[in-house]
Amino acid sequence: MRIATWIVLVMLLLLEAILFMAFTASGNDILLPFVNRYIQHKVPQAKIDIEKFRLKPDHIGVIAKINDTIDLKAAGALNALSRRFDINYILDTNQIKTPSLTINEHIHIHGNAKGTPNDMKIHGNGLAFGSKLRYQLALLKNMPQNIKIDINGANLKSLLAVAGQKPYSTGRLTLHANMPYFSPLNPQVRGTLNIKDGKLNSTLISKDFKINLPQQTTYSSNFVIKTQNKKVIFDGTLNSSLANLNLENGKFDILNNTLSSNYKLSVAKLENLSSITKSQLRGDLTLNGTLHINKKSLAVDGESGSFGGKTKFAYQGDRLQATLLNIQNATLLYKLGQPKYLTGNTSATIDLNSIKNLTGKFNIATSGSADNKLLKEKFDLDLGDKFNLNANIRGKLKNKKMLASITTKTTMANLKLSPLNYDIKNKILSGDYTLNIPDLGKLKPLTKKSYKGSMSFIGNIKKDKALLITGEGKEFGGSIDFRLLDDNLIANATGITVSKLLYMLDYPQMLDAISKAQVKYNLKSKSGTMHAKLDNARILPTQLTKLLKQFQVIDLAKERFNDTTFDAKIDPQKIDFTLKAKNKNNYLIANPGRLIKKTDVINIKLNMKLKGVDLQATISGTTKHPKVSLDGSNYLKNRLKQKIKQRYGKQINNAKKKIKNRVKEKVGNSVGDKLIQGIRGLF
Repeated sequence: MRIATWIVLVMLLLLEAILFMAFTASGNDILLPFVNRYIQHKVPQAKIDIEKFRLKPDHIGVIAKINDTIDLKAAGALNALSRRFDINYILDTNQIKTPSLTINEHIHIHGNAKGTPNDMKIHGNGLAFGSKLRYQLALLKNMPQNIKIDINGANLKSLLAVAGQKPYSTGRLTLHANMPYFSPLNPQVRGTLNIKDGKLNSTLISKDFKINLPQQTTYSSNFVIKTQNKKVIFDGTLNSSLANLNLENGKFDILNNTLSSNYKLSVAKLENLSSITKSQLRGDLTLNGTLHINKKSLAVDGESGSFGGKTKFAYQGDRLQATLLNIQNATLLYKLGQPKYLTGNTSATIDLNSIKNLTGKFNIATSGSADNKLLKEKFDLDLGDKFNLNANIRGKLKNKKMLASITTKTTMANLKLSPLNYDIKNKILSGDYTLNIPDLGKLKPLTKKSYKGSMSFIGNIKKDKALLITGEGKEFGGSIDFRLLDDNLIANATGITVSKLLYMLDYPQMLDAISKAQVKYNLKSKSGTMHAKLDNARILPTQLTKLLKQFQVIDLAKERFNDTTFDAKIDPQKIDFTLKAKNKNNYLIANPGRLIKKTDVINIKLNMKLKGVDLQATISGTTKHPKVSLDGSNYLKNRLKQKIKQRYGKQINNAKKKIKNRVKEKVGNSVGDKLIQGIRGLF
């Protein structure tokens, strides 16, 4: 159409310039420079050189060059008095050249212009941009009417260049348009626009728009267009290897320069969007909604059931509102490229007054059950057969900073973070927390140990370059405070009762004392140390105390040890420890002592001096079923003989006589005396 307009314009300007000239060749040649200057003044946006023209009373012929590359030949009948003409023209070029671009494209068009300057008809056909081209129009008082255009398979890359755009795409464009009447403010158009074999230039789009499309992004489109009441009405589809977009009841308001449409977006494989989203998405997605575009902003709303439940959102300018109702956690995790760690559902409301500044408010509630089998496989984390989770997150955003409150209830523990502050820009997190474990026994799948009782802590959490968690709690009759820096834990206990601690650990309550202790432990290596000082320590009644009491050594359960220390070295498999307990008259040393974590097997060597008596003992078995054995010292042997004689003296003497006589009868006097002597040693 642009080329045809140039042709018509050249012809009209020529007529105006030469009607007064003499109809001679020499006169035409003399006036040729003046005609060129006149046309250049009228059409400054194009360079048009009339190389040759001949004018006769009934005929006109013109040879011209447009922008140094387009050859124009026109000749036909002319009635100078009535200003009527019937001119055939041919336009031919291998290159379109403008000040801003050059397109190497063969174009050959021939056609006819017939009528008067105020009422003419133009038609033509040919080859342009690799496509067959047909057009026709009428000019009535310089206003185009009855315009028909047929373009079949034009080179889209070249058309983009003509429109002043970079070659963002290749493909073939087909256009069929019928415009009964043309008005810049109220055009009347009916037509179809199709693109086939479209392929986006991913490298160029990434460079100019910072959007990383897959290298082989293909598409096709099919649109039906009409105008009505100063609006362009359109319906159509855009199908690509990434997604399919269907537009219905689309409207473009020419006066206000606004566009609106209903849309349906379908993504069969979210995996194909991974290069754009920078995440491993999966599954499909469908959105339905409306969009509105004007010079200043874009507004889009929509809803989807692709995540289970219902998702609705509205975006306009810099504001985003979203509602999620009963979204399935497993479905959401799957489509975000994550394993289905959690079942259940999530509901949320999000209202961002400013996306740019991240200002707004949100409320999120989620509930469900963890997939323990999957957590074991991925993280070696055991949460038991059933681990339920209920969480609520409320908060506000202002200038890329978040103030929130998080309440979480699980099968094992309850956690509250309030207030929680997060600087999104600098990635700094800080907040206060309360941790409550109502039943320590429910931690067994996680700790592999059976604990008893309950526990609560309050503290602070901070994440900057490193993660720092501090806390304190009133536990075991005393207090505990700790500091966790990344993987390194330091815990201090003051005034705790050891028997209560042993009860919580589900160990036999063998010792009671008031303790002051420090634990240093690395969570990653599962290793560390412990040092404790025990005040007023007392050995509680056990198998050991009973044995010592039976042998009349000491009633150990009544003794108090004020100088007592406990030291332990912890590694992933075992705990090696020493215990030293002293008072004025006695001491007891457990060295070495070992506890196997997984099986609770113990092995302890005891060295004791009790009321001046040196004793050794071994404790073995398990913490649930310990076995105590005392060594065979002379003191214990003598005490055992005395006990036996006191209780069984007469029976033993009678037994000796009978044994002596029977032995001598069987083996003789000589051998019998030796055997009897050995037996006496037992008593």
